[in-house]
Amino acid sequence: EIVIEAVDKTMVATEQEIKVTYRNLTQETLTDLYLDILYPDDLDIVEVDPVKEGDYWIFNLEPAEEQTVTIKGSFSADSKDKQLLVGEIGNMVEEKFRRLARVEKEFLVVNPQFDIKLEVNGASNNQTVDWGNVLRYQMEITNASQTDIVDVKLSALLDSEVLDWESLEGIGKSEEPMIIWTKEEDTGLEIWPAGEKKTFTWQIKVVDDKQPARMIDNIVKVNIQGLADWEQVSPSLLLMVGESITFNNGIYWHLGGRRVGAGLLPPQVGEETQYLAVWSLAEASGEFDSITIETTLPPEVYFVSETDIQEGEIEFDKASRALTWTISDLDNIILPVTASFMIAVVPTEDDKGSDMALLNTTTIVAEGIEKVILGSKMLKTSDVVSSLSEDIGIVE
Repeated sequence: EIVIEAVDKTMVATEQEIKVTYRNLTQETLTDLYLDILYPDDLDIVEVDPVKEGDYWIFNLEPAEEQTVTIKGSFSADSKDKQLLVGEIGNMVEEKFRRLARVEKEFLVVNPQFDIKLEVNGASNNQTVDWGNVLRYQMEITNASQTDIVDVKLSALLDSEVLDWESLEGIGKSEEPMIIWTKEEDTGLEIWPAGEKKTFTWQIKVVDDKQPARMIDNIVKVNIQGLADWEQVSPSLLLMVGESITFNNGIYWHLGGRRVGAGLLPPQVGEETQYLAVWSLAEASGEFDSITIETTLPPEVYFVSETDIQEGEIEFDKASRALTWTISDLDNIILPVTASFMIAVVPTEDDKGSDMALLNTTTIVAEGIEKVILGSKMLKTSDVVSSLSEDIGIVE
């Protein structure tokens, strides 16, 4: 018996392990057998164990014994979508290979690329909406891959506490806070031809009653069944409901044409790298007396010092690792205002080869006639702003 163990579907340039296992199903010792493996046309071999001597693997098998050839490799970026690996066992008769058993393994190789466009009420930019508004969404997605893509799953994340999910209208499957489309909801997702654009629409209402949390974060995700490690995510489209605060945050190596960071870039294991973090209150559309902005620092990140606090106070609690900017008299301040400070990171071996979190999710709470609660995403080393062209976010 000969068996091939491998994935059915794989991404280009993604290393895979293929195992070709052969077993003696008889009660007798089998001698002088030959194994031949015909590789897929576009498979770039990294390692084969054991290595064959000559054109074949030559072996003997005791009763019930099995042996395995392990192949590691990846498909090149310009691979054809359908690939085939063949394994054959036989013996030599008059110096010619005589096949006794054969097995084939097909691979579907994909290099998925999608163009995603999301609009709310006809606009694709961040915007302000009001309580009780109906939000009309249009999502246009084009298969920009060179090949047809099979078994696509689409998800729209509407991350908010101010949406009336009972008002949702559309063909997608509702799994609050997600709307999901698979081939069950749209048969066109079973095979999506290259270059084809699909349009999905739905609408949902903002609740009538005012609430403190009033941000709607909209993100589109594209997944492919059978490719658990692949996902394409759209940039976030933010909606603010009613009166609100505009907050921006960033982490910099260069700012205003000059270097503001220190240490090694990209970050290196065991070495310190310092960055400048800037929080900014750009505008407020309501009447607020005070505002508190807070985040926590990840374990390998350290607060170094303040650099410029235009209004209010910044405090760092070493025990909880909470970093807080508080302005108690916001109604007497002319916006915009900023607070900047230095942070440092010292990567460990576990961080090598990946980007690192520098600031966890930031929460903004403004209080006055109304109370508003907003959030800002986690910032990583891959989000650092720099004038350098090379990748500076992956730890070395």
